[in-house]
Amino acid sequence: MAAAGGLDAGQITVASKGRIQVAPYDEALTFPTDMTELDAPWIDLGYANEDGATFTATPSIEDINAWQSATPVRRLTTARELTVATALMQWNRDSFGVAFGGGTWSESGVAPDTVYRYTPPADQDPLAEFAVVIDAEDGDRVQRYVVYKCNITEAVETQLVRTGAAVLPVTFNALTPADKDFAWEFLTSDAEFATAA
Repeated sequence: MAAAGGLDAGQITVASKGRIQVAPYDEALTFPTDMTELDAPWIDLGYANEDGATFTATPSIEDINAWQSATPVRRLTTARELTVATALMQWNRDSFGVAFGGGTWSESGVAPDTVYRYTPPADQDPLAEFAVVIDAEDGDRVQRYVVYKCNITEAVETQLVRTGAAVLPVTFNALTPADKDFAWEFLTSDAEFATAA
């Protein structure tokens, strides 16, 4: 049972490893409601660099000021932005396509001389839409972040050098689906989140 408050080292999270899974967004897509393994069309993007995943929720706030007060008398939330950023280490069709926001693959020739060709989205194509699930593991405790709908919104800058692994940086920026009034949810089976006695 979770403690009511105070010092409790058991409530410190160290995400020693995790998983980043994506699927093409579709209104019929089945989202997780518990901690079970995800099936197709969900794809595990494999290794991320040591920075793991950065989950950032940023509200935009507008102060309402009044003649009678030197400090705001009220604040309004005018927007909420959610991003998930990571750097993928595995290079394959799935990771490459996600990083560059869609596109298509084709191949020509006969092995061992087959050529695999990636064609990025056309200039006028709409942004590809993805769903993302991030599992952060701390021993046998798992925290699951579900982002229902998002686009790739930041630059892909990768460095090809002799002294380190080339990575594919990815930033997912959340959208709110038409059937919801929130863009993401958090799931966990960690008993530390149980209602305090």
